[in-house]
Amino acid sequence: MKLPFKSDTASKLARAHEDLAATEAAIASAQQERLSKLLDAEPGEIERLDRSIEDQHRALAVYADRIAGLQLRLQQEQADENERRRQAAIEKVGTLLPKWRSAAEKFEKWLRSGDAALSALTQARAQIVQDWPGELADEKPYSFFFDLTRAIKRLHAAVTPNGVNPEAADGFTAREQELMDELLEHLKQVPKPDAEIAA
Repeated sequence: MKLPFKSDTASKLARAHEDLAATEAAIASAQQERLSKLLDAEPGEIERLDRSIEDQHRALAVYADRIAGLQLRLQQEQADENERRRQAAIEKVGTLLPKWRSAAEKFEKWLRSGDAALSALTQARAQIVQDWPGELADEKPYSFFFDLTRAIKRLHAAVTPNGVNPEAADGFTAREQELMDELLEHLKQVPKPDAEIAA
């Protein structure tokens, strides 16, 4: 919880406001007393009250100037304190960021393992095409049977905002095996070329 800012300047400012209010009250009281004695008191008494009122007005001006100065000082102190807290908060953020970097490193390793898996599929496809028997040259495997899109879609399905869902991989191998079986069945069912009739 954020604590309220306190300083000696704030205390001085509060006292200055109290002194200002007390001086204003003293002026009002002296003016009321002067008014009540104006018709009956000796001139010296009235002069004394006038001097007292003038002194209080001078003190009032001093307190007003003091309040203005203290307010500026307090604003600067508060700005300095806010900046200090901001820098402290930034330093705290600096201690938190390594947690994300560590997680990023783990994710990068996971991505690299995924890349290795995709590379294995790519290499397997290239090897199959390279070693495809010449006798079946006219029956090159359809790109559908060796399509990496299926693996990439599985990868996308596995990654969610809440983490990795390993269940997205379920059945991938079995499905690929089904496709390989379909390919073999297809090759077996393709009509054999007619034997060349000798002239």
